[in-house]
Amino acid sequence: MIDASSAVQTAVVALLRADAVVSAVVGQRIYASPPDNGPMPMITLGPSDAVKFHRADRHGSSTTLQIDCWAQAGEDARDQMKVCRDLVHAVTAALDLKQPTIAGWHLFGRLVIDNTRFFSDPDGVTAHGVITLRAEMAPA
Repeated sequence: MIDASSAVQTAVVALLRADAVVSAVVGQRIYASPPDNGPMPMITLGPSDAVKFHRADRHGSSTTLQIDCWAQAGEDARDQMKVCRDLVHAVTAALDLKQPTIAGWHLFGRLVIDNTRFFSDPDGVTAHGVITLRAEMAPA
């Protein structure tokens, strides 16, 4: 059986690829490992962690996954932050409070977006949005 973080990652990628708004912005550019100098905008999956819990009838974990959204300046150098913010909002809409079926796992409740952050990378042309997603789950 795959671990909880991998299961969440697989479900997230499937939801994002199935979302028309997200696909319109990034196409298939959703990566677990980002390519060097890949075309933008794109989405990459970042670090994850799991905090175990023990309930009377189940043992599971609260698993978080970082989702990174990237955009670079086009003709207008100010565009990258707007493109990045729009992409973060599309990803949030595609994932927040969704309850996907995750083979081999029981998802308690729904996927939850805990927070989003935006900043400019030091290169001055890349906007970076960070989303933190949480899922509480246990092996089925």
